Amino acid sequence: MNDVIDFGDPLKHEARLKLWLPIMRELKNMLGRKLKYFTLPGPKAYDVIKWKKEGLLEFDGRGFPEVCFCEMDPNNYINAKRILGNTGGIKGRFENIIQNRRDPRYKAFWELFPYDVYNLDFCGTWFEDEEPLSQTFVSIINLINAHVRCRKFNKFIVFLTIRIDKRRTNKQVIDDLKDNLQDNLSQQIFQGILSIDDLATFIKNRFHAFMLISIPKLLAFKMIPQTRRLSGRITKLTRGYYPRNRYHIGKFVLVIDKERTDLRHNPDWYKQIVRESFELTHIIKIARNTIAEETQRDLQALREEIKRIERYGT
Repeated sequence: MNDVIDFGDPLKHEARLKLWLPIMRELKNMLGRKLKYFTLPGPKAYDVIKWKKEGLLEFDGRGFPEVCFCEMDPNNYINAKRILGNTGGIKGRFENIIQNRRDPRYKAFWELFPYDVYNLDFCGTWFEDEEPLSQTFVSIINLINAHVRCRKFNKFIVFLTIRIDKRRTNKQVIDDLKDNLQDNLSQQIFQGILSIDDLATFIKNRFHAFMLISIPKLLAFKMIPQTRRLSGRITKLTRGYYPRNRYHIGKFVLVIDKERTDLRHNPDWYKQIVRESFELTHIIKIARNTIAEETQRDLQALREEIKRIERYGT
């Protein structure tokens, strides 16, 4: 069973401010308009209300016409709907939305698709099913590919949150990712970027770092096209993490653009992402004893705004 998530936790808010807010501002400025946004917001919809305060999302006085949210817990859905008002929402699983495009229950998502930003904040590890590649991970890749298949699309952002917990991660996934990393480390093109003398010890002692390296590489690899000429490419990667009791939360920001490809097995952008994945010094660590006072003040103001909405409406 997944742990209850506190979306109003200061660690989580620090991640919003450090990892998400700057890149959303950048995309809004580049597009010259407010953003279309899909999210798994939790019961209080902290992210949507924060982006409203920042002027990133369109608000018409009753709701957010270019926002769609998804929540599988009935009580959380009701609470989020109370806060978001006349905003498109789906009570169900993200995976079902992506796998059942023609299902009328998921019309709210597909009517607005494609979005500028996808905030996929999951509770689990992605890789704790019996099958090595879980339906969650497969759905993430399918979503990205569906966006790329649009005839015209702008640069877009995918926020990914994952529980990094060795105890709950499929062993076959760990072994496969280990073999892949070992193969990369043996290739001359990547040698000297990351120094690991004993990979097994590295995984045992720094499992969160191992996953922070491996997940972007795996996502990028799954995006390499096999049959089509137009593909997506990751143009920017940002990562962060913070500790929980006996596990870590990993945060990934992917900026995805399009490119024409000659169907080479390893395009240049993929090699660059592998190199960037190896750069552990570029990962943002968030800890309670380093949370800025500004973050605490901003979070308190956000909590008060949400309480006001709960009491008086949007």
